[in-house]
Amino acid sequence: MSTKNLDQFNLLLSQYAQLVLPAEEQTTDTACLISTLNSLESVDHIKILDQQVVELLVAGCKAIGHDNELSCTFYQFLYKQLSKQIRLSSIRSSQFDICINYLFNGLDTVKSSDHQVNLLRALSALVFENAGNTQRHSKKLSDTLLKFANKSTKPLEVRRMAINCIGNACAGAGTKLQPLYQDFYACLLENICTVERTSQGTIMVAAHSLDFADTAVRKIASSTLRSLQFLLSQDKSLITNPLCDMIEIVYTFIFMNVSVQSYSTSSSTSIRRNRVFSIRHSQFSWKTPSSSLHRIPNPATSSESELSDSSSLTEMSPRKQRDYAKIRINALLCLSAIANTAPKVLYPYWNKFLPDTFSTFLSNNGGLENQLSPVLKSDNQPHSLFTILLYDPVMSVRIAVCNALIAMLNGSKQYLSLAIEKSKKSSFTTLSEHLGSIIHDMHQGIIYALQKEQTVQTLVMIMNVAAVLVDNCSYDKLSKLHLPLLYDAVKAHWKEPALRSAVLKVIASMFNTKQESLKELIQSDLIDTALLDAVKQQEDKSICAEGWHVCSILTKNYFQDTMPALWNKLVSEFDHVLPVSSASLKFFEAYASAIAEDVKNNQVKPEYVDWWRTIIERYSQQASTGSSAIRVASCDCFASMSRDIFE
Repeated sequence: MSTKNLDQFNLLLSQYAQLVLPAEEQTTDTACLISTLNSLESVDHIKILDQQVVELLVAGCKAIGHDNELSCTFYQFLYKQLSKQIRLSSIRSSQFDICINYLFNGLDTVKSSDHQVNLLRALSALVFENAGNTQRHSKKLSDTLLKFANKSTKPLEVRRMAINCIGNACAGAGTKLQPLYQDFYACLLENICTVERTSQGTIMVAAHSLDFADTAVRKIASSTLRSLQFLLSQDKSLITNPLCDMIEIVYTFIFMNVSVQSYSTSSSTSIRRNRVFSIRHSQFSWKTPSSSLHRIPNPATSSESELSDSSSLTEMSPRKQRDYAKIRINALLCLSAIANTAPKVLYPYWNKFLPDTFSTFLSNNGGLENQLSPVLKSDNQPHSLFTILLYDPVMSVRIAVCNALIAMLNGSKQYLSLAIEKSKKSSFTTLSEHLGSIIHDMHQGIIYALQKEQTVQTLVMIMNVAAVLVDNCSYDKLSKLHLPLLYDAVKAHWKEPALRSAVLKVIASMFNTKQESLKELIQSDLIDTALLDAVKQQEDKSICAEGWHVCSILTKNYFQDTMPALWNKLVSEFDHVLPVSSASLKFFEAYASAIAEDVKNNQVKPEYVDWWRTIIERYSQQASTGSSAIRVASCDCFASMSRDIFE
């Protein structure tokens, strides 16, 4: 290293250290520099200009040779600053080039595996979602990563870092790194697959010979799946690549070790309270016998830690369970990527992940008096995402299942419109009937999950799944009991403040279907116990906004069943003057539009004129002086006044 470059690095490091560690005395000897870099690495984030940090990193790349005793410590510092401290958009092109060439040079020359690991970690942080700069070095990047990510590379931790780097380089890259995707894809698959002859020909399948007793092998599998999901998100042609059956590979890793043995618990009470769960009795449809449907209880809540508490519940060691959880999460992320990137390719395979066998699942895993067992009792049914959602002990895995279900359901309205449920089974099951059966089981699975789950984070996600399912289903040809039963399961959580916004979102989706079977629910306790409480929320604006949104939907879709009772109750709650906000004004607009629609078919009613007079006298002035969002909403409201009312 040149004296000039080293002096510049020492100066910048000293200035940086004085900001972060003002109490420490700074010297320029090697031991002190290493100590300073180690101390700085332990600091997560400080308020300092990005460019000041970047200049320090660039100076280090120029000053510190790879054979210098400072090098390994500097690699670690470089990784920490790139991943935690600075925005990569702050790095200018010339500075990026200096950093990446420094890392490439190190990977070409150093022999120490520890150094290689740290260099690859820093490279991963540098290229993450940074394809604009990375593409200038795509050839060198590809050659380097394919070399270190090769299945023959040892030690495995070096290979794993290279695999992670492939994923980071592909994250958000779009077409900028398109020429690299095929080679990266083949390299990643070689780490978890073997070539076999199958009914589809000679293709790559998930390797059954991998030694998952080895922690390093499990980590390789997890990192490979993580990188695959980044890659699949960028290029949908990879999903149908004849090299392998990607959907089958993802399926294999999602359901690896989903069994009674791996989900067995020594004390179920420490993760889920030892109780049973049931659903209201009803003749639901042909798919499920009445014995499998019971009354929804009030859900209990408890706290649950992420991995530490649940890891002791299985026969696996804590480390092994944690590794398998990461594998399953990353495989579920791959499924989400496929669903988002190529949904039509995945549609024919829905039954692999959502088989229409939930009634079998209930009979196998039920207890006395038609109760759902708190622990998985039987492996004697096809694998399903709902098995994992209901019984996996790790919260982050259950959340990943919810994200995968949302990805599968989003945008599927046209596909699901084919679904039909019949009261009698025929000897031949059509696609429409099969879809209807899957939808039936999804409603069932969500209802049971809403009862069984006890963590707020997962319950919110399950409700998001429910809302997306309802938004994409066409209920005219489905059982009329789906929505009332789902409403009961969702509404049971209203007393939990952290879930109220999610509850209202599902209710909004349900009443947006305009189904006749929901009318009686309006006359029950929906308005009195939920909506009136929601719109009065001052602490949580999201609950208030969702409450007004539900009011708008009820007014739009169930005007004759809702008004004027809903309006009168709201006015009474607010001492005859409703609050003016963009959310409440959208409710006013819905009321105004419903009045205009009714006037088209009937004569103008005196109460309609009185309502408009009240709006003009009490709310127009306040709305005109509000925020821009309020003024826009008020304009939309007044634009809904019909000519007959105006005259």
